[in-house]
Amino acid sequence: MQELSDYSKIPFLEQVFKKNQGNEHYPVINILARKCRKVAQLGVSKDKYLSFLFAQSGIDELYTVDKDPHFLESSAYMNLRNICNKNNILFNHIKEDTRVADLPDVDLIYTNTECTSHHIKCELLSYSDRVKKYIIISNTDIYREVSDHGYNLNGIHYKYPGLGVGIQEFLSLCSNWRILYEFRHDGGLSILERKS
Repeated sequence: MQELSDYSKIPFLEQVFKKNQGNEHYPVINILARKCRKVAQLGVSKDKYLSFLFAQSGIDELYTVDKDPHFLESSAYMNLRNICNKNNILFNHIKEDTRVADLPDVDLIYTNTECTSHHIKCELLSYSDRVKKYIIISNTDIYREVSDHGYNLNGIHYKYPGLGVGIQEFLSLCSNWRILYEFRHDGGLSILERKS
């Protein structure tokens, strides 16, 4: 892995870290994105800055997926489109549920969506055949066992199982994927890699 200081030449990362707007995982995500030509980001409205990182990592195609109706009207969307145009990146935003979007084959998918075992398992099963290299999942430490969503029943609040449960269920069904690395800091980040 490269050291964080190696990223001083990447204007976007330098600006993000100076402003404290990014997360500590961006350098690792950037290393993986630079090994890819086609990238998809699920849940773009939760992490707009990462889209800008992808747009400056030397990729050829960027697909963002989010059902947030306001994203297409945001300045972040317009800025992202402009950066992609400037860098000759084919950019396509898909306004759809992240579990069922019609994505083409890509090298890498990054997901930062609903942190439940059911949701992540649906995403992983939907896209694993279309991803050639990596699946990166955000918040996997903070929501490893228990999700950020739940329900009330008879006055008692219950939480849904977390991301770790869904990832393990997926891996038990899809033997052609493995956990490459898990980061425990900054909310957690899990990197799945397609086996050769």
